[in-house]
Amino acid sequence: MSVSGSSPSCESDVVARLGGDEFAVLAIEDPDPTEAGALAERLIDLLHRTCLIGGHVVNVGASIGIAIAPRDGQTPDKLLQNADLALYEAKARGRNRFRFFDFSMEERSKRRRDMELDLRKALPLAQIEVYYKPLVDVTTGLLLAFDALVRWRHPVRGLLEWDSFSNLSDELGLTVQIYDWVLRAALRVAATWPSSVGVSVGVTSGQFEKRHLVTTVTTALRSASVAGSRLEIAITEEILWRNEESVLAVLRELRALGVRVGMDKFGSGYASLRQLSIFPFDRVIIDRAVLADDLGNARHRAIVRAIASLGASLGISTIVEGIETPADLARIRSEGCDEVQGYMPGKSLSESELPAMIAALKPSGAMPAKPAVI
Repeated sequence: MSVSGSSPSCESDVVARLGGDEFAVLAIEDPDPTEAGALAERLIDLLHRTCLIGGHVVNVGASIGIAIAPRDGQTPDKLLQNADLALYEAKARGRNRFRFFDFSMEERSKRRRDMELDLRKALPLAQIEVYYKPLVDVTTGLLLAFDALVRWRHPVRGLLEWDSFSNLSDELGLTVQIYDWVLRAALRVAATWPSSVGVSVGVTSGQFEKRHLVTTVTTALRSASVAGSRLEIAITEEILWRNEESVLAVLRELRALGVRVGMDKFGSGYASLRQLSIFPFDRVIIDRAVLADDLGNARHRAIVRAIASLGASLGISTIVEGIETPADLARIRSEGCDEVQGYMPGKSLSESELPAMIAALKPSGAMPAKPAVI
């Protein structure tokens, strides 16, 4: 039994510290799964109770993985290995719980190891790509900018969206490296567009440490010969909430370079309105989740209208994600939003598809009927 924090059940049991906050409990007398599960529940309950240490309240939790001999292994090393796999599964399912080992965990662990190795090689092998989603003015239909999106062209699994490997990237410490590369790549491509078309690039919290983002943006703009005014850095509420003072300092330095600043996924956090008051954002992107996928609902439309009105009074443009039908577009236009993003204006495009998309915009600025399939 591998445990993050624990205590034995009887005098014949053995407890060993494996390192850090990991412990092992060897229950010698009874290999019955029911008894092992009862012991795990007791340990979790005891460790989860609030403690008072040195006048400070301390809350401790435990996750437990269980392997039983000889079913799950006949050697100490194999039992510990399989208990550790079960422990990892318990943590992945929310912590403060226990899991019994089963052999499907070995296959999942192998797949994860393979993905780790593949992701470490993705940038050197040029498998990370940037796709671009058009941002369109709802009134004129003019193409305003492209939103740069991270994609991984996995050699076996095909083209993967960022959400499917972002957690793994964070755990491996690769996210800053990937986001830096995306910024540079997007600006190099933007240099080939008409000067009126900008690019919006997302950032991660790690890029704000020690002015890293300012240095990266400055170098990338100079290398691509792109004006700062054509670049928008899109941050999430979570980034600003984590370290408000240092993040605001970096955003002010970026603004001094002429770079625009947008707040992505507006409404998905806890302090949206306050954040609008402390920094002059150029644009807010209303998270589609705020609307519960129902733009036809009067209450949801009222939320959009209120945000758009607030943005207009502060000089901030508003954009709504996920516009997929003409009816959605008409509703958004009537509620006062400035820009739209989604499959209606156009799906995300590879670099090779961009010239056709840009060329397809009519001189009047009217939105093409089906720009995604040009």
